[in-house]
Amino acid sequence: MYLYNADAGLLFTCFNLINSVVPKVLCRPSFWFLLGVHCALTTLQHLEILEESDDNGNFLSIGKADLSLIMPITIFFEVFYPSQCYSRYMQTFNDVKSILFHVRVYSIQLKTHCGTPELRPQCRLALRYLLASVMSFFFEIHSQSTEDEWDMVLDEGLLTQQEVAFLDTLPCSRDRHMHLLHWSFDVLKMAFSKSTSPPNVMKDSINVGLKISQLQSAINDIITMPVPFQYFQLLNMMVTFVLLIMSYAMSHKVSFFGSISFFLIELVLIGMLEVAIQLSDPFGEDDVDFSVHDWALEHASTAINIIEMDFAPLTESWASVLARERPLKLKGSDRRSLQASRTVLSRGSDAERDLNLKPAKRSSRRSESPRYTPLHQF
Repeated sequence: MYLYNADAGLLFTCFNLINSVVPKVLCRPSFWFLLGVHCALTTLQHLEILEESDDNGNFLSIGKADLSLIMPITIFFEVFYPSQCYSRYMQTFNDVKSILFHVRVYSIQLKTHCGTPELRPQCRLALRYLLASVMSFFFEIHSQSTEDEWDMVLDEGLLTQQEVAFLDTLPCSRDRHMHLLHWSFDVLKMAFSKSTSPPNVMKDSINVGLKISQLQSAINDIITMPVPFQYFQLLNMMVTFVLLIMSYAMSHKVSFFGSISFFLIELVLIGMLEVAIQLSDPFGEDDVDFSVHDWALEHASTAINIIEMDFAPLTESWASVLARERPLKLKGSDRRSLQASRTVLSRGSDAERDLNLKPAKRSSRRSESPRYTPLHQF
């Protein structure tokens, strides 16, 4: 995934082709076919082989009213499809990040409730199977797992040769992550049977693993259920026909800027389709795809450090640390509290000044006694 600088400037962003969709659009044969059609029609027009188009009943004329009717519909469908793909893209991103977050939660629960030296091997094995399950799922979600990917799992020490050999014998290779998750739960049950933690704690840890399985199923459903092909086909037909019509309409422009305008319009329309196609499946090698392997290794390293690294007071039941505890106080709190008190005092003086002025006004009104006319004077 490419992280760009939004403050780079308009011209730099426009002409920056690194991690851009423009090279992939230019590699499409359909792009050059449509551009070639436009150039051929333009050449025929300048050679006066084609009659000049007008709006006065010419059989080959295309008026502005025709283009104004077609273009809004095309733009609507062109924008709707990428927006749907982007919403699915963000949903998949959130689910992937949630899976990696629950991996760390799983390791924290293991360390908290089964962190004694006697149960350390069970914690390691349960976490190892969980990490292997997550890695295996990311391998399976896009395509069948390759030998290079399993070699990486073996190199990281997440699985052994015997375990990989057993997983290869499964009838459905896309269910390997479920078997690994079951192995992790089985080891987790064994660890909690020897732990002094309450029985309901094991249920919380299993629920974390089940949440990971639920998120994996949700991601799999999104990837295997794309936008219907019928809609995608109609969108491609509409873009193709609109570009053919515009290639003919702009071939009648005497100025060279008609061809430049058609080139840019074609680049944008086909480029939007290319971006939407890349967003629809973010597990691959495209520029917008997720770096799931790097993310998984990063979170796996964090989870392993939680299990393996011990803070000395943790093994002593925090007795030495509790004996040295003092009242909490931040270094910058005195300065901020003094500034805040001055602000409050200044506001209080202003309010007091306002209060002193208001009674004075009331007293001046009350001093003016109303004058009544005696009844005998009427």
